[in-house]
Amino acid sequence: RYCAAHGVIFTTGKLDGVAACLTADHRFTRRGLIAAGLLLGPVRMGPTAFRRLMRNDAFLAEIRRRCAPPSAWYLWMVGVDPAVQRRGAGSHLIRQVLAAADAEGAGCYLDTHRIDNVRFYEARGFEIVAEGRVPASGLPYWAMARRAARPRARARRGPDDRRPFRPAAPRPAHERRRGAPRVGAPHPVRD
Repeated sequence: RYCAAHGVIFTTGKLDGVAACLTADHRFTRRGLIAAGLLLGPVRMGPTAFRRLMRNDAFLAEIRRRCAPPSAWYLWMVGVDPAVQRRGAGSHLIRQVLAAADAEGAGCYLDTHRIDNVRFYEARGFEIVAEGRVPASGLPYWAMARRAARPRARARRGPDDRRPFRPAAPRPAHERRRGAPRVGAPHPVRD
């Protein structure tokens, strides 16, 4: 929800995968996090798990502040339906993210807790910029960054240029159609 209102969202054509990014000029705000449902976190997760999540996130935010390039997009989340994992959906999403960031002359930054993800992102041009264990939980983490592939160009855009899907603000639950996607229509997929 937060990226739907304040960032950039990329999806696969069938909505079986999504990547959520925040651009370099974005800063988290308490108001934005509350509007995105953060107040429900302790209720949904339980207070102990929520405090653990907040300590983990605060630690990674400090790592991000020190290690992320200033112009980098923050790749906050990538998720693919388990039924279609290892079939190229994640790679497709990352290509969309990187193409959009490259068009803006921006690099990308992410953090992960899984070594399998490290290998996946390294194969797509990311490098480890910090690694270790989160002090409060002992979870391993890897912070990774990728430089922009080319500098920002002021080229004329044609009809086939890909642009990221920037959804409108989410509608209240009572206005949504049953079964409709929460973030809006999917970004068209072109192969």
